[in-house]
Amino acid sequence: MTLIKCKKCGTLVSDKAKRCVKCNNSLKFQDTEYKNNLLKLIEKVAIIILIICIIILLFTILFKKGDDTKPQNSNYIDGVEEI
Repeated sequence: MTLIKCKKCGTLVSDKAKRCVKCNNSLKFQDTEYKNNLLKLIEKVAIIILIICIIILLFTILFKKGDDTKPQNSNYIDGVEEI
């Protein structure tokens, strides 16, 4: 059980309570609002992570160098040099 603060009067109330014991303010709305804010934050973080992944993918595709492992010598075929 955790305590949450009533937005109307500031009294600490159980998170299981539906109403504040002091001012009778509904606490259900506060819990829903908190969850909605948390979901919005999670969505923003997920979008930022997705954008970063796309940027990294684009950089790897755009700046990928060709296969430079083979020498430019035309006599060099499959690792064996012709004499």
